Amino acid sequence: MAEKPRILWITTGLGTGGAEMMLTQLVTRFGGHSHSVLSLTAGGKHVETLRAAGIEVHSLDMPAGRPTAGALLQLAALVRARRPVLIMGWMYHGCLAALMARSLGGRRVPVVWNIRQSLYDLALEKRGSALVIRLLAKLSALADVITYNSETSARQHEALGYEAAKTRLIPNGFDLEKWRPLPRPRAAGSKLRVGRFGRYTAMKDYPAFVEAAALVARQMPDVEFLLAGPGVDDGNAGLVECVTRHFGAAAGAVRLLGERHDLPELTASLDLAVSSSSFGEGFPNVIGEAMACGVPVVATDIGDTRWVMGGAAAVGALAKARETGHAHETDPRILANAPTETGVLSSLDTRGNASQCNPISEPQTSNFEFRTSHLLATAMLRILTLPESERRALGLAGRARIEAHFSLDSVLRQYEELFSTLTLHD
Repeated sequence: MAEKPRILWITTGLGTGGAEMMLTQLVTRFGGHSHSVLSLTAGGKHVETLRAAGIEVHSLDMPAGRPTAGALLQLAALVRARRPVLIMGWMYHGCLAALMARSLGGRRVPVVWNIRQSLYDLALEKRGSALVIRLLAKLSALADVITYNSETSARQHEALGYEAAKTRLIPNGFDLEKWRPLPRPRAAGSKLRVGRFGRYTAMKDYPAFVEAAALVARQMPDVEFLLAGPGVDDGNAGLVECVTRHFGAAAGAVRLLGERHDLPELTASLDLAVSSSSFGEGFPNVIGEAMACGVPVVATDIGDTRWVMGGAAAVGALAKARETGHAHETDPRILANAPTETGVLSSLDTRGNASQCNPISEPQTSNFEFRTSHLLATAMLRILTLPESERRALGLAGRARIEAHFSLDSVLRQYEELFSTLTLHD
């Protein structure tokens, strides 16, 4: 039997992260093609999942993503041996390697890039990453299609010079069987649960969440805060100090759970999920996962978070203001803590600074720019003080929105259609 046409996926890595998880979910469900996955860096939690599904996985073992002569030789050998009909670059370094792979392979095959993050300020990126981002802008005419999981990200990259004619928007998708509501029986006197999940990195802004949680705890001592993700544990001295400084004797209200393998169940147990990211997010998976589990969400207004949460009215109003040249007249408090169909957005400007807002329990002060933590606290209190029936209604609206717009099956079909079009004549 002839082998199915092969797609070569080249990714920066296969470690913990939403981008790596999305790649794994797509590749393991993709029909009609054979697949090889090449990681530029060694190891990663998704390697065994891919291999268990029968996917061929290779690694160039590049130190910190830096190319070596041996890695280039290995890349050339792999692409010539596998003769893919399409090469998919995943994340910035993977996109650059995809172009190199086509050149080294000696055959003109389609190259598709996948950009996974928003781009508010290159100064926030590592120096090496910033150089690759700028280089890709100059090389973007060589890609056949540039896919983005976020419209905000697409516009930002186009402004930097990425070919707008190559843009294709395909959002993240969620497995509705894995991420689903579960019964949450509440014993009398039990505490409300607020969760902030994700790896410990600067863009996730855990300190802002901890400060916001402390503000909430002063008014609602019957709330517990669950923090989970790689690096989010008692071994993180900086995070432990942050919790102790803001909570003091009440630090027991915060549980640092570290990396967990039961996140669907843990997410479904929450009364409120929070994303405090301050930059870099294109389409935060943690928000879609919580919504799929029927949990209301509070999130900073980063990337396409507003679109995911269903804040269409607010987005439309801001877009209209920009079109008419009156965006500067928009009251920032309208965007700060703006209600959506499924929760509350806490607004930031493009530098990650909080918009003006008068948070609950803070003095009514004009012309004062509060930190992100104050906005988050205000938004969290708005949800937590709702009757339980109203919180559940918000959560169910979130589940319905994910089912309608962001199911994994619908996203998979979009990739399948794109790849079929590009490989029609192979």
